[in-house]
Amino acid sequence: MKPLLAALVAALSFVAPAGAQPVADHLKCYKVKDTQAKATYTADLGGLVAEPGCRIRVPGTLLCVETTKTNVTPTPPGGADNSGPAGRFMCYKLKCPKATLAALQWHDQFGDRQVTPSKPKILCAPEILAATTTTTTTLPTPPADLSITMTDGVTSVVPGTSDTYTITVSNSGPSAANDATVVDTLPVGLLNVSSPNLPAGVTFTDFGNGQVDWTGVDVASGGSIQLQLTGTVSSLLAAGIGTFVNGATVTPSAGGNNSFSDADSVTPQAILTLTKLVDGQSSEVANLDQNVTFEITVGNDGPSAATDVTVNDLLPAGLTFVSDIVPLGTTYDPLTGVWMIFTLDAGATATLSITATVGTIGNTVPSSINQTATASADDAPTVSSTAVVTILLTAGSRH
Repeated sequence: MKPLLAALVAALSFVAPAGAQPVADHLKCYKVKDTQAKATYTADLGGLVAEPGCRIRVPGTLLCVETTKTNVTPTPPGGADNSGPAGRFMCYKLKCPKATLAALQWHDQFGDRQVTPSKPKILCAPEILAATTTTTTTLPTPPADLSITMTDGVTSVVPGTSDTYTITVSNSGPSAANDATVVDTLPVGLLNVSSPNLPAGVTFTDFGNGQVDWTGVDVASGGSIQLQLTGTVSSLLAAGIGTFVNGATVTPSAGGNNSFSDADSVTPQAILTLTKLVDGQSSEVANLDQNVTFEITVGNDGPSAATDVTVNDLLPAGLTFVSDIVPLGTTYDPLTGVWMIFTLDAGATATLSITATVGTIGNTVPSSINQTATASADDAPTVSSTAVVTILLTAGSRH
């Protein structure tokens, strides 16, 4: 007989699991003496591939019978082999203890005859089908896609007035957003902030450093939630275009639209008041060479601070400057009559006192002298006030 099948590599087990019944699915092949006459046949055979024109030579050389396999030592690495035949076999060289085998009658396609087996030569084991493994992959839950917008409904704010923002957080899904956080970087000059009408479960925190946040913000997929922020614009805020900027960010978010800012211009508005008295009243009767004291008071009724406040109060002919009392931080020039207050806060006042001596205009004694002051500012209309000095004509008066 030609050499047996070449050595092949296969992952097979030779051990039945404990308690399992052996399955007669192996083939034990004996070398035989076949009395059939020599003949050669051709046939088309299947297998791993279709192979036409194969030659079959008679008589036979091996007799294969079903067998079981138990008590295998040592334990092979391939696992249990009780899964039944898979239609493919791997054949191994076999050597068994000597046994006496009887001749037997054989019938197959190639004829009837008697064959005599001798010793077993090979063992053919069925292929074990690989177990089907099901892999379950748990996909992460897609995050919520949050977006944010805000508006205070105006394009310009007035220092000294209140301002309220509406912040809208929307969720385009696919998941609900739970415990999101909104962080707001406040505009410079927005004071005394609060968040009225908080939604249930939302907490508002003012850190006192120009930043506030809302935590515990829940937004259903496809839904939205609104937050409010209110505060007072500092009355000292200077005018500017697009300088009052409020920016907010919401996290977490899967998209790139989780930040928004609202930019407004700053337009201060102030209302100046001006009063001028002479010796504490609107008019005074005085003699020549008498000193009189004028008090000029400027006030700001707000709502914004008034900047570059200037009062023009030049003494007219007939009055000679003696002295003045100027408020701290302001300047007065008696030669030009310009009193510079610079900045006057909302609700504040400033008073300038000027003492002057009543005299003639040339060689003429006027019957009265009208002293008018005007006040103006960058962000307020001009106002004016007049005090009147009436001059008594006495025996000692000059003509």
